[in-house]
Amino acid sequence: MNLVTFKAERFRNIRALEFSPSAGMNVIYGENAQGKTNLLEGIYVLSTLKSFRTHQLSETVQFGEAGSFVCGTTQSARGKHELSVGIAGNEKQVLIDRKKVDATHYLGVLNVFLFSYPMLEVIRGGPEERRRFIDRSIAMSKPGYLPVLMQYHRAMKQKNALLMRVVDPRGGLNRKEAVEEIISFNQQLLESGLEIAEQRKAYLDRLQELLRTKQRLFFEKDLSLELELSSSFLTTRNEAQRMLEKMLDREMQRGICLVGVHRDEIRFRVGNRELRKFGSSGQHRAFLLLMLLAQLELYEQLREDRPILLLDDLDSELDEGKILSFINEIRSRYQTLISSSRKELFSDNSDTRFYGIKSGELEMM
Repeated sequence: MNLVTFKAERFRNIRALEFSPSAGMNVIYGENAQGKTNLLEGIYVLSTLKSFRTHQLSETVQFGEAGSFVCGTTQSARGKHELSVGIAGNEKQVLIDRKKVDATHYLGVLNVFLFSYPMLEVIRGGPEERRRFIDRSIAMSKPGYLPVLMQYHRAMKQKNALLMRVVDPRGGLNRKEAVEEIISFNQQLLESGLEIAEQRKAYLDRLQELLRTKQRLFFEKDLSLELELSSSFLTTRNEAQRMLEKMLDREMQRGICLVGVHRDEIRFRVGNRELRKFGSSGQHRAFLLLMLLAQLELYEQLREDRPILLLDDLDSELDEGKILSFINEIRSRYQTLISSSRKELFSDNSDTRFYGIKSGELEMM
């Protein structure tokens, strides 16, 4: 898979930008606040309909403008497509080959994997960050996973709304009526939840195997690297059913769903110590990069295709040796776009294409 062309208008500090990245390594370099990360963010939005820097896409619109726009052409074994995303306020319009589509049909046409500073929240933040990170990776590698995940969250949202009506005296719903509906939602949560837990466990197991084959790049070989899933649905159907039934009274008292894969915890361990609590900042970055390599390889195995790689702020808090080791692993394998203020780190590769950026304007060097 390759991004053949990319265009952005009124996106952050980018007034108007258009370029055709090479199929290999592309380095976007310049001083801070010139638009390096903005460019990668635009490509990420084109792929995922989300930003890796903010939860509000409206914040990506250039100051004083009504909306922003990103578009691109992608080429893969499945064909060539033109993608575009228009952002206006909190609304977005997405098109494939100039036809309006919904997000479920759009996602997966352009698959990118990302490393950036905000991603450190995957390790440092709460369980939701880790679940979202793993779920997105599974969804890209296994297209059938996203509909199951969406079905689960839809049922959970409806169940939570029902539970809130029970708690609220103004809800107008008596307990007997609520129990029948909740049992119906529990069956939906059970069906999709068991599959999600199984898929997460299988993916993490394979990811862990690949981590260990690559750990020499950043960690000593005698250190154990582990990915651990804790889930109430990682059990038999009957046991999960009993847990849902057991928690029914408490859920109706609190007005929220207390059992299910939305409460799963994923822990990362190095040398039997939880990375979030005991790892250094450098170890956090190294572990994420190692996981990224494992995710890329697993994606190739499952999809028989290669995704696009975005690397933002790669040279921060990692020594030059580790950076070069990582670059050697990805060199000539993936279309890669790297933002950096240190052009010299990548200058030994004659196949690398360099772009300078200043005030949101790009120039091929």
